[in-house]
Amino acid sequence: ISKKDSKFGIPLAISTFKIASVVYLCVIGLYIAKNQGISISLNWLTMLIILATCITISIPPVPGGGLNAYRMLIEQLSLSMSAMPICVALDPIMDFIITGLNALTQPIELINISKRNNNKVNPLISSKKFYTTHRMY
Repeated sequence: ISKKDSKFGIPLAISTFKIASVVYLCVIGLYIAKNQGISISLNWLTMLIILATCITISIPPVPGGGLNAYRMLIEQLSLSMSAMPICVALDPIMDFIITGLNALTQPIELINISKRNNNKVNPLISSKKFYTTHRMY
């Protein structure tokens, strides 16, 4: 990956590219809606995805930053705040998993972008040789 791409891409990815957080907020939103007996339409699902994306971009990448995300999601989707204790209880466990997944997907996406721009990528990481020599048995 070129130095120019990494200097620009890594800080941008840390603050905005949180794909695992978006998926997790969508799953939480679906769980809460089903638990409260709310019917899920295509419009509601679209709003959930857009809200989850906007919320994950707006929350800071710090431990406990997701607690505000749950409140925003619940309020914007007109769900009952009685689901908040479930979210608060899950947050310490899921925060580690979500942060790890976000940290894993960011360099992978940076490598893919660099390959699309025809920049040289470390052959050890991008080749099939890496995956065949580093198996987890």
